[in-house]
Amino acid sequence: MSLNNMSEVNVARDAFQRINTYVKPNDLSETDKFYNSWVETYDADYSVIDYKPHARMASTLTASVSDEDKRNENFCVLDIASGTGNCAMTLRNNGFKWTIDGVEGNAAMNEKAKVKNLYRQVVFISTRSSILRLSI
Repeated sequence: MSLNNMSEVNVARDAFQRINTYVKPNDLSETDKFYNSWVETYDADYSVIDYKPHARMASTLTASVSDEDKRNENFCVLDIASGTGNCAMTLRNNGFKWTIDGVEGNAAMNEKAKVKNLYRQVVFISTRSSILRLSI
């Protein structure tokens, strides 16, 4: 194995180790701390492990929607648990011009998504809040 390949193996190993430290979903405080610590490497980690759900979603939509409808900015999508904006990025990269709003439960992830300018709005909603209000 070449040094380059060994380096890639180490990067992938590190990404999986970070992902595998995820805490139980019912511990909201620890989950929030986890995502705060992961936000800087989140996008890189998912690219290394070849995460497929966003690509599958875009592929399914592409097969189901006409090219004309893909370009229709009047179509609106709500990206729930929008993270750093990878779902919206995948839609944009596949030619979707739809209006996308995001809702994210981690403030650091929400801020990372905002700077990508993929959403009409991306809203942080505290995991302790039971009410969501979007201005649409």
